[in-house]
Amino acid sequence: MESCEICGELHPWRGTVVERCATSAKESLPELPPEMWAEIFNHLPAFPLLKMRQVCRRWRDIVDHSLALVSKLRVTFFDVHNPIDGSFEPKHLPRVPNAYLVSFVTEVGPWWASFGEGLTTLEFGSGSEIKSSVFLDILRHTPNLRVLDLPLVEFIDDFSTLPDFRLDKLEELRAHYIDVPEMFDVYRVLCGCGLKSLTVMWPDYHDCRSVEPLEAARAAHFVRGFQTTLAELHINGSDELLTEMVTFDRLKLRKLRLTYEELSNGWLLVNLCRKQPLLEYLAVDEGFKFNQESVVMLNQIGHLLPKLTYLSIKVAPFLDLTFLFNFANLHTLELYGDHENFSLVQFAFSGNDNPNLNTLHLGKIHFQKCVFQQFLNKLPNIRTISLRNCKFNAQSDLFEALVSLKHLNKLTLDIQETGCSSPATPLATLKHLRIRSCEMSRKLFASFLASCPHLRELWLNSRQAVHVEEVLAAISLQLLPQLAVLTLLTRPMTKEAKYYVRYVCRALEKVEIGLEF
Repeated sequence: MESCEICGELHPWRGTVVERCATSAKESLPELPPEMWAEIFNHLPAFPLLKMRQVCRRWRDIVDHSLALVSKLRVTFFDVHNPIDGSFEPKHLPRVPNAYLVSFVTEVGPWWASFGEGLTTLEFGSGSEIKSSVFLDILRHTPNLRVLDLPLVEFIDDFSTLPDFRLDKLEELRAHYIDVPEMFDVYRVLCGCGLKSLTVMWPDYHDCRSVEPLEAARAAHFVRGFQTTLAELHINGSDELLTEMVTFDRLKLRKLRLTYEELSNGWLLVNLCRKQPLLEYLAVDEGFKFNQESVVMLNQIGHLLPKLTYLSIKVAPFLDLTFLFNFANLHTLELYGDHENFSLVQFAFSGNDNPNLNTLHLGKIHFQKCVFQQFLNKLPNIRTISLRNCKFNAQSDLFEALVSLKHLNKLTLDIQETGCSSPATPLATLKHLRIRSCEMSRKLFASFLASCPHLRELWLNSRQAVHVEEVLAAISLQLLPQLAVLTLLTRPMTKEAKYYVRYVCRALEKVEIGLEF
């Protein structure tokens, strides 16, 4: 039996202590107090911390008794073949604040009472099926829960009775799939009086188990019960729901996301914004598309929401972007066109710049010649741009617009057109580049990489091997001297090819290789 020269614990296992403790230390090190080990471990991310916890009992106890360390960890119950039942009894389970329940649960044993007491966040796996009684048994022993996440959880039976307990500390509920109206009653009882963030959505009426459609009025009544504390709301947006919400006198939202339902009357959204002047985040995902005729609505929303910093909307095939300059404090803008057709946008504005906008996400947007350049000229402090399936008359219009940005740091784009030229001026400030698809010729792609000399992170999804070869060539020739992180998603590689990639990139901090999508 030997004494570990790293942790000080006696090990009865055969082999050297150095091998057991996964260290190559050659000189004897003094035994350190638990507080110092905890400080050292605190510099580790979650996965390496879990490895350290498995080295020996002393290190496991140090991790388990440090609130700062266990707060980094999440226990995942993931075994689709063996459900959790009354005989399930996990050993040495750390009392972490975060748990992810993917396994099918038929019954929880006595161990859950002590484990659940320490949980502050509980997430169920997407597509989970569970009995109502088991669901309540799980929650009954989580008195300190602050976040409950239920993505597409389906209950295989009805709730015969309402819960006889409450989660008084619950601050965030994410119920993404309410397929029977009675679930509103269950959640109303479960949630205490301090709910701050609420996600509540239901599927199309045709997919519901309920005989009667889920009434928006019932959902609105559910939201009304939390209006004195609620700050964030993500909900199906319909004319009926917004009509009800306009009557809420004590609701003071800071974040609102409307999704799925058809919103036919955009003025209802304007009226709701009038009642919610503190909104900082507004997203209308699917139900309403803004066109040139509804620009007057957007102009009013801009005046009604002086604190708004995030705006995400769907746009119809034609829209003039000048409405944005009514949103003086906007930091992030997301514009998405129609799934089937590109949305053509125009821009003709000679007023002041918008200095606060720094993040731009665009999808399925069509910019005619010079429009994108004119648009960016009024946004001098853009740092992040994401362009997904956007259309330009010529790819050179895109690059000419990008080089004019003095603070561009992150760029995501699809490069699909081959008849274009690379930027004439280097993108000197660009640090993070993400290429979701690329159809450029080898020569043009090499020239494009050379125009990004200060890249620190490169993410490339391409089916063409020549693009991978040009990335490796740029690294070998020191054309990307600051590159530290590389992710390559391409066609299947042989072991020899992967080894060659890692050899060429051996000086990088992180290299990941996967399949293109």
